[in-house]
This record gives sequence, C-alpha cells and structure tokens, in this order.
Amino acid sequence: MKLALACIAVIGCASATKPDPDMTWLTDETAAFTQARAEHKGVAIVFAAAWSVPDVELRRELERAATTELLAPAFVGLRVDCTDETPAIAELRTRYHATTLPHLVFLRSDGLVLGRIDRLVTGDELRAQIRDAAAKR
Repeated sequence: MKLALACIAVIGCASATKPDPDMTWLTDETAAFTQARAEHKGVAIVFAAAWSVPDVELRRELERAATTELLAPAFVGLRVDCTDETPAIAELRTRYHATTLPHLVFLRSDGLVLGRIDRLVTGDELRAQIRDAAAKR
C-alpha cells in the first residue's frame, strides 16, 4: 500500500511539473489579434458548427495534447461558432474564405494567411499543417 501511494505521489509530482498544453480559444476577433501581436504569435481561426460531425471530430483533435503542444506556442486560437449563422459570422466566413465546415485558417498577426484546412484531416495531417504554418510565422 505504501509503495502504491509513493508511486501515485511521484506520478502526481511529475505531471504537475509538465507544461500545460491546453489552449484557450477566444471568441472575439479583435481580442485574438491583439493578443497574438502582444505574444508574437499567429492566429488560428476555426470555423465550426455543433451540428456537423466532422466539426466535432476536428474539435476533439484540436484538444489532444499532441496537437495543442504544437498549436499553443505558435498561435492564439479564435473559435467562430457557425451553428446559428448570423450576418456577422457570415461576414467573417466571407472575409476568411471559410466556405466549408470545418475550416481552419492559420494567419500571421498582420492577417497574412499561412495555411488553411478546409476539410476533416487526420491528426497527423493536422499536426503537419500546424508545423508548416508555424514555421512561416
């Protein structure tokens, strides 16, 4: 019993020292670009709707530690919920050419497009696209 508790304590301490790979997704475009400029990062905009199964799958992949470990250091996240599309959301989709869902656009903080994913991709493909876009920043 003591050995098991010691192992749990060691594992708990080890995991507490690891960097937190979680990524916060903002919902305000201005705030996302302001934060990106302040942190010298790009912006990753995900356009998705709750009613779309591929969008739910993309969200799950974006929440995986292997993905956020690449995404969080290079990009500020901006989530655009297209579930109930308003004129403001339609304008954002038009401006960023997000004609399909799910849609992920990687930009520099000055708005230059670094990459785009306009369909559901595997986790490996997603991470490769993130690496590529991050290298262009």
